Amino acid sequence: MSKGLLVFSTLFLLVFFAGCKVQYVPVEHTEYVHTIDSVYFRDTTIQYKIEKEYVRDYTGLLDTLDMETSYASARAWVDTSKATLSGEIRNKENVINIPVSVKEKVTVRDSIVYQDRPVPVEVIKTVHPGYEKYLWGWLVLSVVGLGVFVYLWGKHKHIW
Repeated sequence: MSKGLLVFSTLFLLVFFAGCKVQYVPVEHTEYVHTIDSVYFRDTTIQYKIEKEYVRDYTGLLDTLDMETSYASARAWVDTSKATLSGEIRNKENVINIPVSVKEKVTVRDSIVYQDRPVPVEVIKTVHPGYEKYLWGWLVLSVVGLGVFVYLWGKHKHIW
Protein backbone atom coordinates (compact mmCIF):
# COMPACT_ATOMS: atom_id res chain seq x y z
CA MET A 1 0.00 0.00 0.00
CA SER A 2 2.82 2.39 0.68
CA LYS A 3 4.18 1.85 -2.85
CA GLY A 4 0.80 2.91 -4.28
CA LEU A 5 0.77 5.91 -1.97
CA LEU A 6 4.23 6.86 -3.17
CA VAL A 7 3.23 6.59 -6.82
CA PHE A 8 0.00 8.48 -6.22
CA SER A 9 1.69 11.31 -4.32
CA THR A 10 4.44 11.59 -6.95
CA LEU A 11 1.91 11.77 -9.79
CA PHE A 12 -0.19 14.26 -7.83
CA LEU A 13 2.76 16.54 -7.25
CA LEU A 14 3.87 16.33 -10.89
CA VAL A 15 0.41 17.23 -12.15
CA PHE A 16 0.05 19.94 -9.51
CA PHE A 17 3.33 21.66 -10.36
CA ALA A 18 3.29 21.08 -14.11
CA GLY A 19 1.71 24.12 -15.65
CA CYS A 20 -0.05 24.11 -18.99
CA LYS A 21 -0.38 27.41 -20.69
CA VAL A 22 -3.04 27.77 -23.40
CA GLN A 23 -2.52 30.62 -25.83
CA TYR A 24 -5.81 32.27 -26.81
CA VAL A 25 -5.79 33.97 -30.19
CA PRO A 26 -8.68 36.42 -30.36
CA VAL A 27 -10.58 36.73 -33.59
CA GLU A 28 -11.84 40.09 -34.75
CA HIS A 29 -15.17 40.08 -36.55
CA THR A 30 -15.22 42.52 -39.40
CA GLU A 31 -18.65 43.62 -40.55
CA TYR A 32 -19.17 44.53 -44.18
CA VAL A 33 -22.37 46.32 -45.16
CA HIS A 34 -22.99 47.25 -48.75
CA THR A 35 -25.16 50.38 -48.87
CA ILE A 36 -26.42 52.04 -52.02
CA ASP A 37 -27.74 55.60 -51.71
CA SER A 38 -29.31 57.27 -54.67
CA VAL A 39 -31.15 60.53 -55.06
CA TYR A 40 -33.30 61.18 -58.09
CA PHE A 41 -35.77 63.81 -59.21
CA ARG A 42 -39.18 62.69 -60.39
CA ASP A 43 -41.40 65.07 -62.34
CA THR A 44 -45.04 64.90 -61.41
CA THR A 45 -48.19 66.99 -61.48
CA ILE A 46 -50.18 68.08 -58.45
CA GLN A 47 -53.88 68.69 -58.91
CA TYR A 48 -55.29 71.58 -56.96
CA LYS A 49 -58.90 72.75 -56.97
CA ILE A 50 -59.03 76.52 -57.01
CA GLU A 51 -61.37 78.62 -54.88
CA LYS A 52 -64.31 80.60 -56.31
CA GLU A 53 -63.78 83.99 -57.91
CA TYR A 54 -65.89 87.08 -57.22
CA VAL A 55 -67.48 89.04 -60.10
CA ARG A 56 -69.95 91.96 -59.82
CA ASP A 57 -71.98 93.44 -62.67
CA TYR A 58 -75.33 95.17 -63.30
CA THR A 59 -77.83 95.48 -66.13
CA GLY A 60 -81.26 96.94 -66.94
CA LEU A 61 -84.44 95.80 -65.18
CA LEU A 62 -85.77 93.56 -67.94
CA ASP A 63 -82.46 92.17 -69.23
CA THR A 64 -80.75 88.90 -68.30
CA LEU A 65 -77.45 89.20 -66.50
CA ASP A 66 -74.78 86.64 -67.48
CA MET A 67 -71.54 86.56 -65.51
CA GLU A 68 -68.74 84.09 -65.91
CA THR A 69 -65.30 83.48 -64.45
CA SER A 70 -62.80 80.90 -65.47
CA TYR A 71 -64.21 78.57 -62.84
CA ALA A 72 -67.96 79.39 -62.66
CA SER A 73 -70.83 80.76 -64.67
CA ALA A 74 -73.87 82.66 -63.30
CA ARG A 75 -77.12 83.85 -64.82
CA ALA A 76 -79.77 86.13 -63.28
CA TRP A 77 -83.09 87.37 -64.70
CA VAL A 78 -86.36 89.04 -63.69
CA ASP A 79 -89.46 86.87 -63.95
CA THR A 80 -92.18 89.42 -64.74
CA SER A 81 -95.07 86.91 -64.52
CA LYS A 82 -94.27 86.19 -60.86
CA ALA A 83 -92.57 89.51 -60.08
CA THR A 84 -89.41 87.80 -58.80
CA LEU A 85 -85.72 87.96 -59.47
CA SER A 86 -84.33 84.49 -60.29
CA GLY A 87 -80.83 83.24 -60.95
CA GLU A 88 -78.42 80.35 -60.94
CA ILE A 89 -74.70 79.85 -60.63
CA ARG A 90 -72.67 76.76 -61.59
CA ASN A 91 -69.09 75.88 -60.84
CA LYS A 92 -67.09 74.53 -63.69
CA GLU A 93 -65.19 71.32 -63.08
CA ASN A 94 -61.72 72.70 -63.55
CA VAL A 95 -58.55 71.20 -62.20
CA ILE A 96 -55.32 73.14 -62.26
CA ASN A 97 -52.19 71.16 -63.08
CA ILE A 98 -49.13 72.45 -61.27
CA PRO A 99 -45.84 70.93 -62.43
CA VAL A 100 -43.60 69.97 -59.50
CA SER A 101 -40.21 68.27 -59.30
CA VAL A 102 -40.05 65.83 -56.36
CA LYS A 103 -36.73 64.84 -54.82
CA GLU A 104 -36.67 61.26 -53.55
CA LYS A 105 -33.90 59.44 -51.73
CA VAL A 106 -33.67 55.66 -51.88
CA THR A 107 -31.37 53.64 -49.60
CA VAL A 108 -30.82 49.97 -50.32
CA ARG A 109 -28.94 47.95 -47.69
CA ASP A 110 -27.62 44.50 -48.47
CA SER A 111 -27.17 41.74 -45.93
CA ILE A 112 -24.35 41.85 -43.42
CA VAL A 113 -21.35 39.61 -44.06
CA TYR A 114 -19.04 38.60 -41.21
CA GLN A 115 -15.44 37.76 -41.99
CA ASP A 116 -13.17 36.35 -39.30
CA ARG A 117 -9.53 37.31 -39.25
CA PRO A 118 -7.02 36.71 -36.47
CA VAL A 119 -5.74 39.67 -34.55
CA PRO A 120 -2.08 39.76 -33.50
CA VAL A 121 -1.72 39.56 -29.74
CA GLU A 122 1.22 40.86 -27.79
CA VAL A 123 2.82 37.94 -25.96
CA ILE A 124 4.00 38.82 -22.48
CA LYS A 125 7.20 36.95 -21.63
CA THR A 126 7.82 36.27 -17.99
CA VAL A 127 11.37 36.88 -16.81
CA HIS A 128 12.46 34.25 -14.28
CA PRO A 129 15.30 34.87 -11.88
CA GLY A 130 18.52 32.88 -12.43
CA TYR A 131 18.23 30.91 -9.19
CA GLU A 132 14.77 29.56 -10.07
CA LYS A 133 16.17 26.38 -11.67
CA TYR A 134 18.02 25.61 -8.42
CA LEU A 135 14.79 25.99 -6.46
CA TRP A 136 13.03 23.59 -8.84
CA GLY A 137 15.87 21.09 -8.42
CA TRP A 138 15.63 21.39 -4.65
CA LEU A 139 11.86 20.82 -4.85
CA VAL A 140 12.24 17.69 -6.97
CA LEU A 141 14.94 16.28 -4.69
CA SER A 142 12.79 17.03 -1.64
CA VAL A 143 9.77 15.28 -3.11
CA VAL A 144 11.86 12.26 -4.12
CA GLY A 145 13.48 12.19 -0.66
CA LEU A 146 10.07 12.40 0.99
CA GLY A 147 8.85 9.55 -1.19
CA VAL A 148 11.88 7.41 -0.28
CA PHE A 149 11.38 8.23 3.40
CA VAL A 150 7.70 7.23 3.30
CA TYR A 151 8.59 4.04 1.41
CA LEU A 152 11.32 3.02 3.86
CA TRP A 153 9.22 3.99 6.89
CA GLY A 154 6.38 1.78 5.69
CA LYS A 155 8.68 -1.16 4.87
CA HIS A 156 10.84 -1.04 7.99
CA LYS A 157 8.52 0.13 10.74
CA HIS A 158 10.08 -2.22 13.22
CA ILE A 159 13.50 -0.51 12.89
CA TRP A 160 12.29 2.85 14.20
